[in-house]
Amino acid sequence: MTITITPEIEQALQEEAARQNKTPEQLAIEALIAELKNRPVPQSVDELKPRKPLPPGKTLKDVLEELGPWPGDETDEELLAALKAMDD
Repeated sequence: MTITITPEIEQALQEEAARQNKTPEQLAIEALIAELKNRPVPQSVDELKPRKPLPPGKTLKDVLEELGPWPGDETDEELLAALKAMDD
């Protein structure tokens, strides 16, 4: 993975890493891990928000059916049964 940062942030990262006797890469990885650990974990489905709203007049089932074959291990029949269960 490559992360592009501004020269100012890179300089600050290098300075802080030197103060902590670490490499800038170590410090950046630690910061990313700490950020991910501090994110709240949804406790219910209601807390989850779609990343992209559904198109007007479409259901989740409509959108999934338009995607075509599912790339997972499920058979088409298993996926269609799951979609049908969403309607019930």
